[in-house]
Amino acid sequence: MREVDRRDGHRKEYVDACRAFLAAARLLRAAGDRTRSKEAETALGELRRAVAGIELYRPDLADGVLGAALTACERLADLRAHGAPSGSITAAESECRTMLSEARTAIAIDLPDIAAS
Repeated sequence: MREVDRRDGHRKEYVDACRAFLAAARLLRAAGDRTRSKEAETALGELRRAVAGIELYRPDLADGVLGAALTACERLADLRAHGAPSGSITAAESECRTMLSEARTAIAIDLPDIAAS
């Protein structure tokens, strides 16, 4: 019984971390193109924490598609903060959107019961 409780507890923590990732991704999209907005910084911080939480249970996802999404978002924030040319920012925005979409898909495949909620 203890093993089942422990396993259930780990799953709940993993699901919570995945939900936090999805929520942070939404916050980041909502922050839009505001150059170093507090909302964008907060969302990036939440995204980092969520990936770290997921890494405890699914290091393959954290090192793979979720980590790539985080890297793409951080790159976009850096380009915006340093006044990069609009073409570079547009390409980074596209990459960020693509990687976040791939991350959401990976979570949906891994946890179809929460993706539907």
